Amino acid sequence: MALSLVPALVAPALRLRSPSARPPAQRSGGVRGTLAPDVSVCIANWNCKDYLRICLRSLLDLPQDATLEIIVVDNASTDGAADMVTREFPEVLLIRNDTNLGFARASNQAAEFAIEQGFYIAAFNHLTPFPGTPLYQRLQREGRLLHERWWLDERYRYNDLPFRPAHMAPDEVRHQCIDARKRFYSWKSMIRRAFDPVNRRENFMFRNFFLINGMHRAEVSTRDQFPLGDPLWRGELLTVA
Repeated sequence: MALSLVPALVAPALRLRSPSARPPAQRSGGVRGTLAPDVSVCIANWNCKDYLRICLRSLLDLPQDATLEIIVVDNASTDGAADMVTREFPEVLLIRNDTNLGFARASNQAAEFAIEQGFYIAAFNHLTPFPGTPLYQRLQREGRLLHERWWLDERYRYNDLPFRPAHMAPDEVRHQCIDARKRFYSWKSMIRRAFDPVNRRENFMFRNFFLINGMHRAEVSTRDQFPLGDPLWRGELLTVA
């Protein structure tokens, strides 16, 4: 999800898509079927055409052992990002917002979509720049990395942004991701999604729905600001260049 970069809302899901279901705003592209994909990836975008293209290619070009659905929510980009998606990635479901609704509204829009479509589980995460990627190099070049080697920095905590967004404070993005998770894993949402036809199709999945979703619900708050790795680990550590 997010900012002036390409944020991703990753939603692993087992669900049935109703032919009459309509997410907010205008939508185009994508292939609608009666069986749910194994994984749905929702990306909120604003004026990040080149990085969005890289993101979509990386998702579609890599071999997958799962059926993948990609949804792009475009916040009225002026750089031609939405048209690029329609032209170059017709298999992607595109939702066009008429105005820039901002990161907070895009996060809520993704959460609403996941709830309405009966996603089994979903993860709402900010963008994480990994070393060696064009995004990491751009942030490094612009001096926007908060932790040069965030994956080794003892100050870095779960949910932290390792960079400064262009138009928001890092903590704003962090809290919006957490709020989207809280909304998705609320009791009201869980009860509604549990009785979605796709989540009741298999006895095993339905029987374990509240157990699995309850675990995710508990982790929304308990994992926030948790250090990477196990602080009690006393074994041998691998050396990373």
